[in-house]
Amino acid sequence: MKLKKIKNGEISKKNIKRLFEFKSIASELIVTIGIIAVLLTGGIILSVSLILSRAYDKQINTNNEMISGLISKNLSSFVNTAYSVTKDLSVNAEILSMDTSTQNKVLKEYQSRNPYFDLLYVQDNSGMQTGRSAGELADRSGRWWYKQLQQTQQPFVSKSFYSATSNKPIASVFMPLYNDNKVIGSIGADLKLDYLQQLVEQYSSKEDGRYSFIIDSEGVVIAHPNSELISEINNYKTLTKTIQVKDSDGKILKDNNGNNVTKEEPIEICDGYKQIVQSVMNGQSGSVKFKDNNESYYASYTPILLNEQSQSWSIVTVQNESNAKIVMKNIINTTLIAGLIILIIAAIAMSFLAKKITKPIVVISNLLTKASTGDFTVKFSTDAKNEIGILSSSFNEMIRKVSNLLKGTKELTENIKNSTVILTEKSEETTRSANEINTAISEIAIGASNQASDAEKSANLGVNMNEKFVQLTDKTNLMIKDAEISSRVTSDGVNKIEELKDKTKITLEIIEKTENSIVNLNDKSKAIEGILEALEEIAGQTKLLALNASIEAARAGENGKSFGVVAEEIQKLSEESESSTNDIAKIIYDIKNEIASSVNMMKNVKLVSEEQFISVNHVNESFNKISETTYNITNIINNIGSFVEKMDADNTNVVSSINNIAAISEETAACSEEVTASIEEQTENINEISIQARELKEKANILEEEIQKFIIE
Repeated sequence: MKLKKIKNGEISKKNIKRLFEFKSIASELIVTIGIIAVLLTGGIILSVSLILSRAYDKQINTNNEMISGLISKNLSSFVNTAYSVTKDLSVNAEILSMDTSTQNKVLKEYQSRNPYFDLLYVQDNSGMQTGRSAGELADRSGRWWYKQLQQTQQPFVSKSFYSATSNKPIASVFMPLYNDNKVIGSIGADLKLDYLQQLVEQYSSKEDGRYSFIIDSEGVVIAHPNSELISEINNYKTLTKTIQVKDSDGKILKDNNGNNVTKEEPIEICDGYKQIVQSVMNGQSGSVKFKDNNESYYASYTPILLNEQSQSWSIVTVQNESNAKIVMKNIINTTLIAGLIILIIAAIAMSFLAKKITKPIVVISNLLTKASTGDFTVKFSTDAKNEIGILSSSFNEMIRKVSNLLKGTKELTENIKNSTVILTEKSEETTRSANEINTAISEIAIGASNQASDAEKSANLGVNMNEKFVQLTDKTNLMIKDAEISSRVTSDGVNKIEELKDKTKITLEIIEKTENSIVNLNDKSKAIEGILEALEEIAGQTKLLALNASIEAARAGENGKSFGVVAEEIQKLSEESESSTNDIAKIIYDIKNEIASSVNMMKNVKLVSEEQFISVNHVNESFNKISETTYNITNIINNIGSFVEKMDADNTNVVSSINNIAAISEETAACSEEVTASIEEQTENINEISIQARELKEKANILEEEIQKFIIE
C-alpha cells in the first residue's frame, strides 16, 4: 500500500481515491477486513461501555438506595426499640411511684439490659429529677426538651444535641408520665449515637468509595464516617457547625443552666448536598448525581420514620463515581485488551486467510504469465472445492483446449505441407504427362499430315489410272505396255498402301496411347479433386479451429490477447487456403472439362482411324488384286475389256476412299492441333496449380514457425 502526500491539508475526491493504492489483492483484503474489524470492535466496545454505563448508573443508584433502605430499617428498628423500651418504662409502676431509690434501681437495670442507652432519667412536673440511671439528680426545667414536653405533653424523639453529662452528641426519647390520666412527670432516654456511627461505618466502604450519613429533622449530621462532623454537630440545613467553647485549660464552658456553651460557625457544602438536604427535609426519597471538587458522586436518600410526634430523620448514601464504576472500568479495560488481542489474532488470521485466498490467484497469475510467453505445459493443481477449484478447472480446461488447438493446428499445418508436397509432385507429374501427350499429339499431327499428303498422291494416281483406263479402250495395242506401267504403278501403289497401312497402324497405336494418357490424366485430375477436397476440409477445419481459438481468447480476456492474434492469423491463413483451394478447384474443373473433351475427341479420332485402317486394308486388297490382274494381264488379254471396266469401277472406289482418307487425315491433323492447344492450356493451368501449391507450402511453413513458438505437451 502506498500513501500519497496531500498538499496544504486539502483532501479532494481525487486525492481520497488515490490515498490508498494496493499492489495486491491480499493487502487490499487485509486492510479492508482490518478496517471492518476495527470498526466492529470499536463499535462493540463503545456499545458495551454505553450499555454498562447506563446499567451501572441504574445499578449504582439501586445499590445505594438498598443500602440506605437497610440503614433506614436498622435505624428505625433501633429508635423504635429504644422508643418501645422508654414507653415500657413510662408505664412501669415503680417508675410511676416517683420514689427515687425505686426509680434508680429500675433505670439502672434497664440501662444494663440495653447498653445503647447513655442515660435514663425521670423528672417531675417541676423539672426536678427524681431518678437517674447514673449521676446526680438535677433540675432540668430550663432545658428545651423539657419545655417542649411540658407544652405538647406528647412523646417525641429529639434532635441531636450535646449531652451535658458526657459532652457527646446524643439523641433522646422523651415521654410524659401519666397516673390516673394526669401528667405527674416525664421520662427521658438519651441514646448513644455510637450505634448509629457503627451502623453507617458498617455500610461504608473506602474501597467502593461509598459512605452513608444520617441527618435529623433539623438537618444536623448525627452519624457520619468522619467523626469530626459529629463532634462539631454540622447542620447541613443552616450551613453551620456547633462547636463547644472551652476555657484556657481546655475545659468545656457551661452556662447558668448547666448546658454546654457552644458557638456556631459557617460551613460550605456543594450544591449537590444542598439539593439532597432540601429533598430530605421535605420527606422525599430518591437518587441524584452531583459533582464536588470536580469529582462525580452518586447519592441516594430516604427518610427514617419515627413513632408518634417525632419528626423523621434521613439516611443519605454517597458513592464516588470512579470507585462505583471501577468494575465497569475493569470490564471496559478487559474488553479493550480482549478487543486488541482479538484484533491481533484477527490480523494474523486475516493475513493467513488473505494469503491462503490469494495464493491460488497469484499462482494462476504466474501460470498465465508463463502461458502468455507461449508455454502451454503449465497446469494448476488444487484440492479446493470452492470458486478457486472452479477457477483451477477452468484454467486447466482453457490451457488444455488451447494446447489441443495448437496441436490440431500443428498437425493441420503438417497435413497442409504434406498435401502441398503431394500436390506439387502430382502437378509436376501431370505436367510431364501433359508434355508427353503434347509430344504424342504432335507426332500424330505430323503423321496425319503425311498421311493426307500420301492420300492426295494416291488420289492423283487414281485419277491418272482412270485416264489410263479411258485411253485403254482406245489403245488396246498398247495394253501390255500400259499393263507393265500399270504393274509398276500398282506395285508402287501397293508399297504406298503398305506404307499407309503401317503409318495408319502407328497412328492407331499413338491414338490409343494418347487416349490412355488422356484417361490417366483424367484419373489424375480426379485424384487432384480428392486432394482439393482434403484441402477444402483442412481449410474448413482450420477456419473452425481459428473460430474456437477466437472464442477461447475472448473468454481468457486480457490474458487471451496473444491467443486472439494467433487466432486471427490462423483465420487469415484458412481464408487464403480456402481461396487458393477454390482457385485450384476451378482450374482443375476447367482442366477436367478440357480432358473430357480431349477424351471424346480422341475416341472420335480413334474411330475414324480404325475406319481408315479398314479402308487402307481394302485398298491394299484392291491393289493386290490389281497387281494380280496386271500380272496376269497378258494371259487374260482377251478379257481385257471386262477387266478394264471392273478396274475402272474399282479405281473409282479407290479414288473415293483415298479422298476420304485424305479428308480424315486433314481432320485428324486439325484435331491433333486442337488437342495440342488444349494440352498446352492444361499444362499452363497445372503449372499455376504447382505455383499455388508452393505458395500454400510457404504459408504452411510460416504457420508452422509461429506454432513452434508455443510450448505444448
